[in-house]
Amino acid sequence: MLLTEQQSGMRFCKACNKLLTLDKFKPEKRKYTCIEHLRAYKRKMVLGTQEKRAFNSIRCRARMDMITFGHTKMMLSRKQVATLITEHQMQNFTEFAVLPRKPDQMLTIDNAVLVLSYQRNYVLTKYKQSKDPLQYERDLAFIQLQKE
Repeated sequence: MLLTEQQSGMRFCKACNKLLTLDKFKPEKRKYTCIEHLRAYKRKMVLGTQEKRAFNSIRCRARMDMITFGHTKMMLSRKQVATLITEHQMQNFTEFAVLPRKPDQMLTIDNAVLVLSYQRNYVLTKYKQSKDPLQYERDLAFIQLQKE
């Protein structure tokens, strides 16, 4: 701790842009960010933004589906997923999933379709039983007609 901080009992917080008392900072560390702002930063780092959480959730489900389709990789970035979903869908990302239009091709933005989670379950259950790509595409088309 600097001598000026010891004498004044204050430290400048870069996040607050204010002089605060030393009890607002972690005593064992020499940081220029108060405890409140450090906690807010850590919460943001752990939880991420809404877009990141939505992407991770949707991509996780898509990676599980890769096993079913026999794919080894997917080419779908966060920006591409963001173009697929609306703001309302991003707020309720647990209700949505991404499936490939053609099950024998790798999941890319051109081969991706956004469906509801229960629709995903329906299509994948039928595909696991039949392993027929044409039937999969018919089931997917049937679901898309139901959305409209």
